[in-house]
Amino acid sequence: MARRFGPESKNDLFYLEEEELDAMKTLLAYLLMENTPLDKDDIYTYIFGEGKKILWQ
Repeated sequence: MARRFGPESKNDLFYLEEEELDAMKTLLAYLLMENTPLDKDDIYTYIFGEGKKILWQ
């Protein structure tokens, strides 16, 4: 199921499928890890945890 970001219909200019959104999140995480002093756990929390702390088992 796709999430809507921006215009209302699929034919509009900006529409992302779930897989595309995940790919963009992965790229953002990589760029932040390479170019910022942020801790990896913080980056994962911000991007993949939607601001909630991720507990690793």
